[in-house]
Amino acid sequence: MKAVRAYPHAILPLLALFAVACLAGCAAKKDRVRSASGLDNELHTRITAIHNQDPSEPLRHPTDTGQLAEPSADELERLGDTHLSMGNFQLALTEYEKAFRIDPSRTSIHYKKGLSYLLGRAYDDAEAEFQEALKKEPANALAYEGLGESLFYRGSYDHAISNFRKALDLNPGQWKSRNYLGIIYDYRGEHELAADQYRQALSVRPASPTAYNNLGIAYYLSGDYERAIVSFKAALKTKRADERAYNNLGLALSCAGRYEEALGAFRQAGDEAQAYNNLGCMYLRDAKYPDAIRCFRKAIELRPAFYLKADENLRKCRMALGASTSGSQPKHIE
Repeated sequence: MKAVRAYPHAILPLLALFAVACLAGCAAKKDRVRSASGLDNELHTRITAIHNQDPSEPLRHPTDTGQLAEPSADELERLGDTHLSMGNFQLALTEYEKAFRIDPSRTSIHYKKGLSYLLGRAYDDAEAEFQEALKKEPANALAYEGLGESLFYRGSYDHAISNFRKALDLNPGQWKSRNYLGIIYDYRGEHELAADQYRQALSVRPASPTAYNNLGIAYYLSGDYERAIVSFKAALKTKRADERAYNNLGLALSCAGRYEEALGAFRQAGDEAQAYNNLGCMYLRDAKYPDAIRCFRKAIELRPAFYLKADENLRKCRMALGASTSGSQPKHIE
């Protein structure tokens, strides 16, 4: 079973920014965690709630919808901010474009359009807008962070790292940049470097469930399960973590041999049937076949109509007691 990624925004994120993605044959939930940089402190906080939403339709370049009353550029930009904070990315883009036509000197518009495209997963357009923002305001740390995110989601990690570092040079308090750097280092197997970034993120944002979760993942991936457990529990103590942190805690507890505690954590991450299926996956991973069979049977008993995966896992366990399974991998919150 795979552990769940960090919360993106929270960025994430993670976050991002965390849903159960199991070992081969285990049940899974769709990880919908997103990540994004902030506008200002107030809007940055309001925007956190957006990231579990998918845009209702693919974003397109805004077009003129016709002349209504003639609001000011300030009013249009504020209206765009409101739409953005509510997850209405297309409407936000339209209002920002109107404001920009009235007052092309507004450098903030490029950044906010970039953020709208970023949250709407239109990464090429987001990159272009952040680049425009940086042409007009080269010391804009948030624009560098947004550009780094756009490149991150396109898989251009080297360029993403460069931009996250520029953001941090300008503002060491950009904790999301550190979070993304940590995720990239974890992807590359550099878990000590990743852990250092998450710890620095926590020095700026001490109660961040995202940073605690991802720090736990860095420890998990390096095989330090006890410290991973401590970090996942710290994420849960913030009261702002969700079922993904419980799922990651269950994985770490299982890897530490604390299976009964792991079952309790998995119960918090899903329902009873899913908890037993997930624990069965971990027993199967550890070649504890009688225990795995017991858990899969329990999952089927609790939810026979739905739990075809548990039945499949049970069949595999019976047929190939000596077979190895793929290792558990936690996911970051962006």
